[in-house]
Amino acid sequence: MGGTARPADHNIPFGIARPSVSGPHAEDGSRRRTTYIDVTRPDGLDGRLEVHAAGCDADLVDGVVQVRADCRLTVRIGVDGVVEALAGPEGVDLTGLEGAPIASGFRRRAAQAPGELDDPHRRLTGALLDDLPAAVFVSGYARGAAGRSVDAATHARAKVDICAGWRRDGAMVGYIEATGRLPMPVGPVAPDLDVGDPPPSTLELPELPANALRRRRRIDVCPGIPVRVDSMFRDSHMTIDEVETVLHEYGLRVAIDPETGGIVSARAEPRVLPWPECGDAAASARELVGRRLAGLSRAIRSEMLGPSTCTHLNDLMRALEGVEHLATPDVSTQPPYATGER
Repeated sequence: MGGTARPADHNIPFGIARPSVSGPHAEDGSRRRTTYIDVTRPDGLDGRLEVHAAGCDADLVDGVVQVRADCRLTVRIGVDGVVEALAGPEGVDLTGLEGAPIASGFRRRAAQAPGELDDPHRRLTGALLDDLPAAVFVSGYARGAAGRSVDAATHARAKVDICAGWRRDGAMVGYIEATGRLPMPVGPVAPDLDVGDPPPSTLELPELPANALRRRRRIDVCPGIPVRVDSMFRDSHMTIDEVETVLHEYGLRVAIDPETGGIVSARAEPRVLPWPECGDAAASARELVGRRLAGLSRAIRSEMLGPSTCTHLNDLMRALEGVEHLATPDVSTQPPYATGER
């Protein structure tokens, strides 16, 4: 196999194309985290990457949004995939991540970055760093969509059966075997999620340039019996014609026993996924039921593998461990909820 990818092909249908058309209203008394990661290409498709990321934790109290923590990151990544520069909030030393490859071991190194682990800004920074490698990987879509050379054979060998979309007998692997090309389907136009009062996000998102990738997340935690968590993520790509299209989108709702931290129900909703088989992975969310939040991230990474799963959904589920401290009867004295590796 091998060869050159065509520009994004409108003749390749998406498996699921039902993007959210707006963001939900926050419930009074709830806590909301919103984050975004923008991966841009200021030097062109073949140049280095610049990443601009931000996150915010906020409470909604009597209809008023109260910000509990916020942070911003800027990252420069060389054409060799190595972090050249990284800047984050004051008090969180990230210099040890400079010189590290973004694709291998970055999450492990980020989890060891010095800082006050109980500080809400540190937790929020950790959530962004944990999400960074996946966002950078997905941003490679821009090169393929523009017709840059892609080694389809290498992709196939590395990823067959890694998830539902890469099933050995699935549509994507079949396309590669039949054509020698990595397919580049075009997702639906991205509806605006920043509609609502109070706004779904307390972050002001910058304008997304052409050929950029945006990964955004929202997680709502509503205290009670049970604790209810409603979360989502979306990957979108800005085309050369400045049309934002959705590549991936998932929703996830779970209920948590506040006494034990155990998950009592879980339902995933696939909204935008590129291949017909991708949506089958939503059923894997049921495997969360009966598990405890403590240690959940590690368990998902080691146990929820293969063509019945989705790597993007797994990341959405891993983030649940960060709400562990909210699964208690008295949430008023707890620190802000957070996502990411513990």
